[in-house]
Amino acid sequence: MLENPEKYGPYGAGYIDKFAADEIEMSEDQKAINQITDLGYDPADPIQQNLYIEGDFGVFHSPEYSVTAISGNYDVFGDGTIECIPTPGHSPGHQAVKVELEDTGTVILAADLAFIQEAYEKELQPAFAWDTEHAIRSNRKIRNLERKENAEVYLAHDRKHFEELPNPPESLV
Repeated sequence: MLENPEKYGPYGAGYIDKFAADEIEMSEDQKAINQITDLGYDPADPIQQNLYIEGDFGVFHSPEYSVTAISGNYDVFGDGTIECIPTPGHSPGHQAVKVELEDTGTVILAADLAFIQEAYEKELQPAFAWDTEHAIRSNRKIRNLERKENAEVYLAHDRKHFEELPNPPESLV
């Protein structure tokens, strides 16, 4: 997307230059295609080679995939180890994922709930959020869960959070 935003995915991503291109730093090793190769997979095999582009998800509506439509919290394996938590605001279907790890405890992958730790703590939302009121409620929901379960919360765009996560294929376990 950074190398040729106008030609990224079926609709392009020219907007990236206006709001984030200068903020994104990525080495060759961090590119998804290289991480896939490092894990021993052929990059031609993954279904999604571009991320977060509307057309990428159409394949999941075909009968060859089993997709579960969910509403509310969803315990993925029925054992409490991985739970999807609705956190609308950034987008209508935004979700955080709560993971129970044996050694680490509760980890919440909050994705785009807030972009940086300060915004998370102060309930600051970007102007382009789908619904600011929902976003603030979702932020409070995760902060309450964080306190209740003594959880670690990771935001997808906070550079410090990103640096705290182990590089694949290492894990937090």
